[in-house]
Parts: sequence; C-alpha cells; structure tokens
Amino acid sequence: MKILKLAKNKIYLENEIIDISKDIIYMYSLTVDMDVTNIYYELIFESMKYKALYILGLKSRTEFELKNKLKEKYDKKNFYIIDDVVKKLKDMQLIDDYEYANSYIKYNMNKGENKVKKYLIYKGVSIDVINDIFSKFSEEFYCEEKKKIKEIIEKNNDIPIDKLFRKLLSRGYSYSVVYEVIKTKLK
Repeated sequence: MKILKLAKNKIYLENEIIDISKDIIYMYSLTVDMDVTNIYYELIFESMKYKALYILGLKSRTEFELKNKLKEKYDKKNFYIIDDVVKKLKDMQLIDDYEYANSYIKYNMNKGENKVKKYLIYKGVSIDVINDIFSKFSEEFYCEEKKKIKEIIEKNNDIPIDKLFRKLLSRGYSYSVVYEVIKTKLK
C-alpha cells in the first residue's frame, strides 16, 4: 500500500483516505510513494488515538459514545483497532464510564432518578455501574427528589392531582416518591 498524496492532515492511499496529524507524518517520516503496508496498523492506531483525544477534548464522553464517533470516521475494515485505542485510553485513565456517570448524577440531582438512569443507559453506561452509583447517592437523591416534587406541586396547585401525578412521572420522578409526597399533601 503506497501513499499517493500527502496533504497537511490527510494521507491518500491507493484505496482509502486517512485523517492524520502532522505529528504522525513526522513520527513515521511519511513521504509520497512510501510503502506503508508494514506500518498500516500503527498509522491507523495513532490516527484514531489523536482523533479520540480531540473528541474527548471537546467534552467528556462514555466509552460507547467514543466508539460510535470513531466508527463514523473510519472504514469498517479498521473497526477492530477501535477497541485497542479505547483500551489504551482507559489505561491512560482518559475514559471512565464510572466517573462519567458519577459526575452526571451529582450535577443532575434535581432531575428524576428514572430520567437520569434513562439518559445514562442511552449514553452506553452499564446498568451495574448506574445502580452502584445510585446506591451511594440514594438518600441524597431521595431527599432532593422529594424537595423538587414539593416545589412542582406548590407551583401547580390549580392542576388536578391525577394530571400532576402523570406530569411528575413523565419528568422521571419515581412512582413511590411521587405517591408519598402527594399522599402527604392530601392529608
């Protein structure tokens, strides 16, 4: 596999185009007409690593999100390298689903527990990690949820209880907490 053309951030090979940083070009002393068959894996690996670092620099992401972003950018035949890149970034402690979920839960205590869980599952965090973190915050989350539900009920005094109940459930608050707060309000 030969390099047909070298642009400032792309390498044009015989059958594909690779986004690559100037650092990688200098690291491997890449030139036009150079045969890269022997270093193809390393080129793709380094290219993916640089792209992953760029993506993570924009905002914190889960392992699942990062894999999907890299899959959008690279050819299917190179998907097996994505796992190696993610493993390397995990070893460097740049990706940690546990920390991602932990910080998300801390900063979103004002939302309902179910809504937070749904969001984290959507982001690809495993249910075991989510439940583990929620077990640590359960009392805090419970108190915060009750407080928020009471505020919503006070703001919406004119809405019938059944509609208010459905509204709170749709916002992700747990059934048992909503029921408990509404029950105490009715007394």
